[in-house]
Amino acid sequence: MAISQRVLVWLGCAVLLAISVECGQATSKDAGKAKEPAKLAQKIKVSLTDVEVSVYDNDAGKVSSVQKLASNVKLSSALDIGENQKLIVKFTVRNAADNQAVKSDQAFIRLTHPKADREVVLIAEQDGDAYKLELDIPKRAVDFHRLSGSYELRVDIGDVNFLNAISSHLGTVKLNFPNGVTELADPLARFAVKPEIKHTFREPEKRPPATVSSAFSLAVLAPFVLLALLWARLGVNFSNFDLHPTSLVFYGALGGIFYLYYLFWVSLNMFTTLKYLTVLGTVAFFSGNAMFARRHRKRTGKEIKE
Repeated sequence: MAISQRVLVWLGCAVLLAISVECGQATSKDAGKAKEPAKLAQKIKVSLTDVEVSVYDNDAGKVSSVQKLASNVKLSSALDIGENQKLIVKFTVRNAADNQAVKSDQAFIRLTHPKADREVVLIAEQDGDAYKLELDIPKRAVDFHRLSGSYELRVDIGDVNFLNAISSHLGTVKLNFPNGVTELADPLARFAVKPEIKHTFREPEKRPPATVSSAFSLAVLAPFVLLALLWARLGVNFSNFDLHPTSLVFYGALGGIFYLYYLFWVSLNMFTTLKYLTVLGTVAFFSGNAMFARRHRKRTGKEIKE
């Protein structure tokens, strides 16, 4: 019984070893196949054929002008596309070897305004075996910034599977956009040096004659002259002028108040003036009260009753 069990174990091990060897060989074959380089698509040389440039009139509902171009041939004359017309460009890309139509990953129509140095690139859509672009002038005016004038028309073809790229100059077309302009403003013009701003002040009014100025000065001084005459008539004198320190303080505070009025007139504002006036007014009040009380005692010999 023990011998038969051993034989079965050996047979099982042999079967497992054989299976593992077969799997390893299969894996190595698959790995060898995976390492083989993938075959790439063969590149071809292409040409541009069946080029047709036409003008479609939206109002009439039909094509008004057509020019068919052979290879490397430009427009015989510049096409004039009006405000309510379409520019239609058709072309076919063919294999140069068998002349069969092929598809291209990149097919563009390029319109360049040489004077303004502006370029607009449009995508040509596939139309069967050919490619076609319909440029509706009134609808696409914004894309061209409404810049009317002559544009160079060019077709650009390219693909990763093409040996050659194509950039064919078809000629000149003249586009006329609604409310179009002939030139564009320089976008950097706003950063240019601006002209100097020269402010013109209003001319001063003519001064009055010297006689008027003199008469006004005399009118201003007249009250002081009248005051002096009245003082002389009343017999005012300065013999009783009080020179006591408190009186001098009162005179100084009173003069300061008048000077403060002058400053308020020429430079100070109301709040600053009130702040200084509070200080000067307080000093003038107490010093003036002391001065008049002393003069009253001097004249009457009595104290002032509170």
